[in-house]
Amino acid sequence: NSPAEYRRAFTGAVFHDMFNWLTVGMFLPLEVASGFLKELAGQAVDSMNLSSDKRDKVEFIKTITKPAGGRVVSVDSDLIEEIAQATSSSELSRLEKQTIIKQSSGHLFRDTPISDDDAGVLLLFVSLTMLTTCLLLLVKLLQSVLKGSVASWTRYFLNIDFKHPILRSCGGFDNYILLLFGTGCTILVQSSSVFTSTLTPLVGIGLIHIEKLVALTHGANIGTTVTGVL
Repeated sequence: NSPAEYRRAFTGAVFHDMFNWLTVGMFLPLEVASGFLKELAGQAVDSMNLSSDKRDKVEFIKTITKPAGGRVVSVDSDLIEEIAQATSSSELSRLEKQTIIKQSSGHLFRDTPISDDDAGVLLLFVSLTMLTTCLLLLVKLLQSVLKGSVASWTRYFLNIDFKHPILRSCGGFDNYILLLFGTGCTILVQSSSVFTSTLTPLVGIGLIHIEKLVALTHGANIGTTVTGVL
């Protein structure tokens, strides 16, 4: 309800997006002109001696949410892959006429007359409503739980700031600690978006200073690359 709280939360919400946009704006022209990122990534992968055997990707969050999500709608990923790999317009038109909603699985949209576009719009509205509701409840929960000594210790750790001149040199040793913290959390949840989304309400209620988002966001992006390698 506070305008200041809203401004802080909105800044925290768009910070990661702006970071990504600025990164793309800086590196995309360089990559198009030189291709150095492709070469650098290739050299890094070759040096790891990774096995060529294809293994199933382990996603902890997807494993938890898939049973519930599969009851709502089940999408034919094979059909999506065929559409992406279509080589002619006639083949593409034929594939696009098919529904991507599986009819063999037991979910809410099975054997319904609703089209794929209408189902997508409906699910988008439902998901945004659920997301907004969850964020509001999360803020209320944090405001009720993070009080007293718990709030003080949380605020101290997430805004750690060393005053010694040596520790403040080279960008500040405290920022490197937060960077490692962001990297570790992102590796655990295997999603930088999930981690940065949890920061938004913490910034809104004042537990995290906005300037500390720089180190945490860098850590989240580093954690994402580690997740890709895993």
